Amino acid sequence: MTIFFVTHDMEEAVYLGTRVLVLSQNYLDDRGPGVKRGSRIVADYALANAVTSTKVKTSPDFLALVAEIRSVGFDPKVLHNIREFNLKHPDSFITPTADEWRRESAP
Repeated sequence: MTIFFVTHDMEEAVYLGTRVLVLSQNYLDDRGPGVKRGSRIVADYALANAVTSTKVKTSPDFLALVAEIRSVGFDPKVLHNIREFNLKHPDSFITPTADEWRRESAP
């Protein structure tokens, strides 16, 4: 069974989830700066399967992960290229660039 839960609370997402997808509109791609973009997945984290206690919320690993997630894609003054995003989860989907699309669709 899959449950898709949307929240703006990083601690809640890390505490309840087994996977956290981070959406943001603050990124760069092949179109360069100054282009209006929709949000996209800027990070994809695999988490532990089960949390057994709320004590985990004070652990250094938990706090470090929440801080890392907060630092990804939320500051419009700090734009990262889409190739720099944490999309290493085995099920992550990475959108091809325009050049990659052309090469794939070429006869």
